[in-house]
Amino acid sequence: MKITNLTFIVTDDCNYHCSYCMQKKEKKTITHEIIKTTVDFFYPFLSSDQKVYIGLYGGEPLLVFDKIKYAVLLLKEKNQVENKNLEFTMTTNGSLLTEEMLKFFNEHAFALQLSFDGLAQEKGRKKGTLPQMLRVMKQIKAYPDIVFEINSVFYPETAGDFSESLRFIIEQGGPDITFNLSSIQKWTPTQLETIKKEM
Repeated sequence: MKITNLTFIVTDDCNYHCSYCMQKKEKKTITHEIIKTTVDFFYPFLSSDQKVYIGLYGGEPLLVFDKIKYAVLLLKEKNQVENKNLEFTMTTNGSLLTEEMLKFFNEHAFALQLSFDGLAQEKGRKKGTLPQMLRVMKQIKAYPDIVFEINSVFYPETAGDFSESLRFIIEQGGPDITFNLSSIQKWTPTQLETIKKEM
């Protein structure tokens, strides 16, 4: 057996309450012991001839940055002998990012995906966060070894914001954008027609 993806859900907690989020929010956090047990068990099975994606997700993973650091440094230590091609990936709402964190992600060439909905940001995610996200984008882009992407989610109430939101992100210098349509809420025929026209 050769593994090319290993994902850690480092916390179920989040500091946002996005209307379309499927994550069950609980005050649960992974422990150092579980991380070490997982790394010790799975590392021998990680592929030696293909890229291996190590995902660190939540909830909002930056609530437990210490756990992220521990997992990355433990894997890097294990990897000193075999030098497997590990790529660390993380999705974050960006609200807790600090320069210390960005330096760490840059040092370890993280693929960092920022959850940002453009002009629809404050409808589905959190009011008052649009200016913050624009600052965060600039901060991340200042670190050349971070592979930066944006993830946008649209739901029935923001269907009409789709095209202008993506245009806005691009005009702000946004990198690659992945978009998703929420399956949590029911889409009416009118809303489906709206998103079709927007696309």
